[in-house]
Amino acid sequence: MIAHILVVVDASGDRLLVDRASGMLPVVRAPPVSSGEVAELNRSAHQLLGNPVFALRCLQNDINPTTRKPRHQVHLLESVRPLEAASSSWRAVDCEQIKPFSITPHAAIFDPVQAMQRHAARRPWWQPGFAQASLGWLEQTAPAIGAGRVTAVEQLRCWEFAWLVRVTTEQGSWYLKCSPPPLDIEADIVERLAEIRPQNVPHLAARYRAGSGFLMPAYSGPLLSACDRPAAWIDTAAEFARLQVSAIDATSDLVARGVPRRTSADLHAGIAELFGGQMNDMQRRAGIRDNEIETLRDALPRFSEMIGELDRLGVPLSIDHGDLWAPNVIIGAGGPRFLDWSDASIGHPFFSMLPLLTADAITAPLERDPRLRTRMRQAYLEPWQRLLGTNSLLRAWKLARPLAALQLAASYCQRILPLVDTEHQVYRTLGWFLRLAIRYRH
Repeated sequence: MIAHILVVVDASGDRLLVDRASGMLPVVRAPPVSSGEVAELNRSAHQLLGNPVFALRCLQNDINPTTRKPRHQVHLLESVRPLEAASSSWRAVDCEQIKPFSITPHAAIFDPVQAMQRHAARRPWWQPGFAQASLGWLEQTAPAIGAGRVTAVEQLRCWEFAWLVRVTTEQGSWYLKCSPPPLDIEADIVERLAEIRPQNVPHLAARYRAGSGFLMPAYSGPLLSACDRPAAWIDTAAEFARLQVSAIDATSDLVARGVPRRTSADLHAGIAELFGGQMNDMQRRAGIRDNEIETLRDALPRFSEMIGELDRLGVPLSIDHGDLWAPNVIIGAGGPRFLDWSDASIGHPFFSMLPLLTADAITAPLERDPRLRTRMRQAYLEPWQRLLGTNSLLRAWKLARPLAALQLAASYCQRILPLVDTEHQVYRTLGWFLRLAIRYRH
């Protein structure tokens, strides 16, 4: 549990809540907010203040340099009701009345007003008024799509990369997800893939253009990360391959809709950029040791050869998910449905499978079937056999493993890390990708 200092504003952003007696900002003790998962923080704030809130932004995330864990966090929240509706322990004041203060014993002087204004235009949800506008859009849109009246809205996530709420209506449950550029391509991808294999992607119920977002049903069924049945993992691999094979002819259309195209030349350039001056700035945050960087640099000529060989095998470009972790797959009655396409690109299709096969979530099903990874590889490659021979597919699969790790690392540097404001733990994922490249380099 850590201290969370709360900057609770109204929709104008001009007024906030302070303690009636001391004039201090509200403070709650709760687990650290990680990966933008704010539901528990919002509940704690609601209980303290008597007003429901939505998180807009983490203004400060003070990390202990030894443990690399948060010591305290400061959050910008928007009150759903007027500030005057808060419990009697709190009063509303103009933001200008709040002076910079010291957060002891570890932090320097903190200026909440300046922090609120810093880069506020970079995300729609970093600006006060976004929550109220989103609620208004939901109340108008739900009846229009046949969902009936909105009965509850719970915010699940708020961070640099997404703003996510669960919406309950008279006719079911939905998710509203908003993303910033360049990750705001998800709705276009889902819309196009739904024309090809609608059973494998979410249904696009409505677009929320003001928030660069969209509304989709909340599907029933467990996440793949909670499923220890090997058969579900094998089916997931096969279905994802079928989706990719079916999407080959749609790649030009997807590029026209704004999905980035990543060729072998782009991978060469991404690796060169990754191991240029950029790495010196990121190495400490990514937790990469000097000897690991040296190993990767020594392997660069070999990686270049592997890119050329993989290119000559002729696997056609298709949709590369770019974020295919087990929590991004729902196992339903109709088979797997793939979520969270905001990191996708048109590239080598085999690159998609690396997170699914190597992350911790596979541990439980792997204990039930030690040959699970082999069976998943076989299931994944089977739909590709009408395009390439078995030997070529197996060789391409082996070459793709280290190159997928490097592609993911390069993509992180180009598209994800520039968006980071306070969630610096995502740099650790970059380190994980680079260690996979070392593991599979031979």
